Amino acid sequence: MNKLPREILQLVIQNVGDDQKTIVSLNMTSRSLHHATLAALYIAPNFKTVDDLFKFVAHLSPKNASKVRKIDLNCLPHRWDLSLNQPLVDLSKKARFIEHLDLSLCKINRETLIAIIMSLPLRFLSLNTLGRVVDDDLLEEILPTLKELRQINLGKTHIGDASLCALTKHCRYIESIDISGCEQVTERGIGHILQHAQHLQYLNVQECFNFVPSPGEFDETDVDIEWTESNWEDVEE
Repeated sequence: MNKLPREILQLVIQNVGDDQKTIVSLNMTSRSLHHATLAALYIAPNFKTVDDLFKFVAHLSPKNASKVRKIDLNCLPHRWDLSLNQPLVDLSKKARFIEHLDLSLCKINRETLIAIIMSLPLRFLSLNTLGRVVDDDLLEEILPTLKELRQINLGKTHIGDASLCALTKHCRYIESIDISGCEQVTERGIGHILQHAQHLQYLNVQECFNFVPSPGEFDETDVDIEWTESNWEDVEE
């Protein structure tokens, strides 16, 4: 196995995909596979428990930290019960090249969010279901540092039209916005986004019950918009 060309080893790893259990097994098979699998192990680590996250951060070396690009906690059990402030702050100090960060439904405070987000070169950010922790003031503070952001999920947070205006001002390459369940957003903010976000391809406004468009108001947009039928019921009546 140690004599296989690097190209063959990479093909083996690519065929394994995101199966981290298999990647770990390969990592312990031979010296060549150990080195070849390091990037795959650390680029998008998978955590089954909150304790796994704590251990990963505690033992993360500077060399391996430089490989981390994606932290997705969307499926982490009990992330809503146990505080993740300390491990996430420590992680952001070690892994400076994270581009994808999903903190949906995580138990995390405002100060930690600001510290983490403003230190990373993010292209994807999800703060879904963080409620009142995420509001217009928070977005106004963090968005100026997210100039390369392409996708953002702010569903079920406390943002309003001001955040949408700030998005177009600071995140000029934004392609996908999810604000489903944001009940303070109105047609004014949606109209601003559609007019000024030049690279926008997708917009989710489901359950934005304060968004009541006029008939035909957004018919000419090329953006793929996910609506809630109730957005149109009052219009049709």
